[in-house]
Amino acid sequence: MKPNQTNKWGWQLLSFIYYLRNDGLKTAVQETYRHLRYIFPLLPRKSDWMNFFRFKRLGMLTACDIERVLPKSTNIGHPTGIVIGQGVDIGKNVKIRQNVTIGKDPDREFPTIEDGVVIGAGAVILNDITVGENSTIGANSTVISDVPPDSVVVGSPAEIVNYRRDD
Repeated sequence: MKPNQTNKWGWQLLSFIYYLRNDGLKTAVQETYRHLRYIFPLLPRKSDWMNFFRFKRLGMLTACDIERVLPKSTNIGHPTGIVIGQGVDIGKNVKIRQNVTIGKDPDREFPTIEDGVVIGAGAVILNDITVGENSTIGANSTVISDVPPDSVVVGSPAEIVNYRRDD
């Protein structure tokens, strides 16, 4: 190496140590991720990665098994005993209560949860169904068929008991 040529990795390491010392662990993790993104371009975006890390860290404390990166607007009021499968599609502004299971049987597809859905405590949502926008699923309900938008379902198996109307 020529004397005036700089070592690229050495400067990155010094930059990492500088950020660790001055800005703390959060910046150090972000800088590490930025360098790994340069080396491995298939890593997910930073916001997805940080969100995934946040839910995985909570899962260690609360016995949750969330295998999906959830939107930032997802509200988990009491994060205990929640199981969400890896192929579940969840929209924005979804509220999930404790002990909710969203998944599938072995030979089926994952469900789709649209925007603005409220899922009550202990609800189970299984297989290839769609829960429509602004619907509410009652506590301890078992949803095995499609739920239309703006509706309220309760029971096991879940039945529609009311439609919401914007008057």
